[in-house]
Amino acid sequence: MVTAALGSRERRSGAVLRERFLSLNKILVGKSDFFDKEHIEWPPLGKPNIPKLRRLALQGKKQVPRNSQKAYFEAFINNLPRLSEELVIINDSIRYFFMTILANAAIQLAPENPAARDACRLRAVISDIYDSYLYTARRNDLVGPPTAKALPPLGAFIAPHPMFEAPPAPWMLTVDQIAQFTDQARNRFTVGAVGLPSGYTNHPILWGVLAHEIGGHDVLHADANLVDQLKEGIHQLFSEQYPQYFSALWSHWCEEAAAEVCGVLNIGPSFGISSVIYHAIIEPLRARTKIRWSRDLSIRIHRDRNMGQDRPTLECKILKNPYRGPQEPDSHPVATVIPDLIIGAIKGLRSLSEEPKTRYISQIEDLAVGCQPDRPTIMVESGTRVPGFDADLPETINADQLRASAREVGLLITRLQLKALNNMSLEEIEVWDDKDECAAQQVAIRLANDESIVGDDFDDAQTLAGALIAILRQPRKYDDVSDALRLAFDYSYESDPLLGSP
Repeated sequence: MVTAALGSRERRSGAVLRERFLSLNKILVGKSDFFDKEHIEWPPLGKPNIPKLRRLALQGKKQVPRNSQKAYFEAFINNLPRLSEELVIINDSIRYFFMTILANAAIQLAPENPAARDACRLRAVISDIYDSYLYTARRNDLVGPPTAKALPPLGAFIAPHPMFEAPPAPWMLTVDQIAQFTDQARNRFTVGAVGLPSGYTNHPILWGVLAHEIGGHDVLHADANLVDQLKEGIHQLFSEQYPQYFSALWSHWCEEAAAEVCGVLNIGPSFGISSVIYHAIIEPLRARTKIRWSRDLSIRIHRDRNMGQDRPTLECKILKNPYRGPQEPDSHPVATVIPDLIIGAIKGLRSLSEEPKTRYISQIEDLAVGCQPDRPTIMVESGTRVPGFDADLPETINADQLRASAREVGLLITRLQLKALNNMSLEEIEVWDDKDECAAQQVAIRLANDESIVGDDFDDAQTLAGALIAILRQPRKYDDVSDALRLAFDYSYESDPLLGSP
C-alpha cells in the first residue's frame, strides 16, 4: 500500500485491527457453509419440466406488484419454451447458470418455496439499494428519471451444481446480458435478476455485495452511455507517469471498478470492510471448493484440505478470463488493488466529514497490509492482452504503481461529471453523508449492546454498514449480528407497502 510513516500509536491500532480481522477470518473459515446447498432447490429446467416451472413461476408472480409482474414474470412465463432452448444447454455452463438465476428469481418468492422467507428479505434489501440511487427526490431534481425507467431486479439464491464445477459467485444478470444471450426482441425482459450463493442465506452480513451488484452493475446500465463516459474519463486520466497500457487496462476494468465505487456510495466507507472480506476470505474459499456428482447422483462438495490454514490473502495475479476470449484478462481489477480503489472513492465523498474519511482510509490500509502477499510485483498470466493495447501485458507489474493508479481511478469515478447524469457526478446523485454515517454507527452500538435494530430508524444500507462495523470491532458477535440482520430485513420487507402487494 502507499502509506505514510506511522507512529507507535497508529502501529498498535493497526496491529489490533489486523488481529481482529484474523479472528473474523477464523470464524468465517470455520463455518465453511457459504456454498452449501442448504434449503435451496435446483429449479426444474429443460423441456420436460416447462409445465412445472411455469406453475411455480405463476405462484411467485402473485407475490410482486403488477409492474414487476409485467416486466419480469410475463416475459419469463410466456417465453419458457424459447428460453429453455436458448439457455438450458448442457455443455454451456454460463447459459445454464443464467437460466438458473432467472428461474429461481421467479419461483423463490412463492410462499411454499423453502427459500421464500430469505427471498423476501433479499428483495427488501435490493429494493432499498436500487431506489436510493434511481428514485429519490434528489436524483429527480438534479438529473430526472433514468433513461431506462427500470424497476428493481428480482433476487435469487443459487445452489451449487456440478454443471458449474465451482460454486456460483454473486452475479447481476442485467437486462443487457439477457438480451445478449436470448432473443430479447421476443422475450422483452425489462427487469434483471441478481443471484447469490445458496449459503448466503445463513450470512446476511455478506449481502453487502449487493451494493456492488445492484448499486453498481444494474444502476450503471439505467442511464444510457454512462459506462462509456466513465471509460473516456479514464482514458484522459493517465499521464506519462504511468505505463502506456494502464489506460487500456483500467478501461477494461471500468465497469467492475465503478461497481466497487458505487458500493461505497451506497453503504458508505464500511463497504471497504465488506469488499476486503469478500476478496480476501470468501472468494479464495470459493476458488478452493469443487462440485462433483456422487455415485447416487447426489451432490458432493470437495474442499481443499488446507483451506483456511493460511492468512486471508488478496489475489495479486492478473488472470485470463476463458469466457471472454483466449487472451483477454478478467473484467475485475486484480484483488490486491481493490482496497486502494475504495480509498480513492472514500476520498471523493464530499458530504462526509474528514475525520471519518481519514479513519476509514487508515483502517482499510491496515486491513490490506495484513492481506497482501509478500511480493512487490503483480504477476500477469503469460499472453494476456487487453483490448485497446496492441501488445501483450508485461508478465510483472509494479504493485505500488498499480495501487497508486487505483486510488486515482476510484476518485475519478466518484467525482467525474457525466453527460448521462446532466453533468452531475455519481457522488452527487448517491450521497453518503454525516447523517448516514451517524446512523451506521448507531446500528453498530446497538448491536454491540445486544439491542434491537428493527424499526424505521435505519434504512437497509445503514443497517448493513453498521453490521460490518460491528463485526470488525467484535468478531465473536458474528452470529448475533447475523440474527439481528435477519429480523431487521424481515421488518423491512413487511413494512414496505409496495413489495408484497400485487
